[in-house]
Amino acid sequence: EACLKEAESWKCTPPAKMGMSKLGRYAYSMIDGATANNTFLVWMKLREGYDPNGNYVGITAMQVAVENANADMFLVLLKFGADPKMKTASRSRGAFYASGESPRQMLERLIAETEKEPEKCAEFKRMQSWIEDAAKMEEAAEEMMPRLKKMEEDERAAGMSLAGQLLSVVGLIVITITLLHVMIIMLPDTAHQVMPDDMISHLCLFSPVFMGNSLLQPFPNPSPGTYGYCIVNENGHITPIIKEAATIAKTEL
Repeated sequence: EACLKEAESWKCTPPAKMGMSKLGRYAYSMIDGATANNTFLVWMKLREGYDPNGNYVGITAMQVAVENANADMFLVLLKFGADPKMKTASRSRGAFYASGESPRQMLERLIAETEKEPEKCAEFKRMQSWIEDAAKMEEAAEEMMPRLKKMEEDERAAGMSLAGQLLSVVGLIVITITLLHVMIIMLPDTAHQVMPDDMISHLCLFSPVFMGNSLLQPFPNPSPGTYGYCIVNENGHITPIIKEAATIAKTEL
């Protein structure tokens, strides 16, 4: 219900019904993101409908956020409805909190333990203030939203950049093959000087442009003779011919 009541900028889809196995995997991925301090990843998963209170072997993402003193992670989870009073039932993975300790209790303990570490203590106090004052939490969430949106834009741009790189590689391959065809057709002597004979033979054999075959039959087994822009000699060696000769050969065929 909390998920459905969120404002547009914090909107998420309600989680679908799923078996315990899938729930466990979802919870683990949330905790894994929290452990890596990947606030953007956890935010995206919460928007997809992941349970902010999901636990894996008793550990929740919010407990990990407190343990890591990650105020941004804590704020995102709190905004999506994570319960700071929810207690853990595990001390696995070397967690620093006691079995049965909730995130709220963790904060109280850590504030007392970090009095001599002003910066860390201030972070824990910020998290505690968001629990106690909903208005402060909302204000902090609105301040944080532009940063999350910027991360989303950067992620999208990175994906588009990768697609652009792939298209560039494909385009370069197509241009290279086209130039090789043009060289064999227009400058056969130059082609023989700069290209290995095997490459010329393969281009002649496998290119329907040269052999004059359809795309459905691009791999013929030619007997000696003239085919498109290439000559198959008696010894099986394939050589290109100039464009004029190819035109004559096509006319004769």
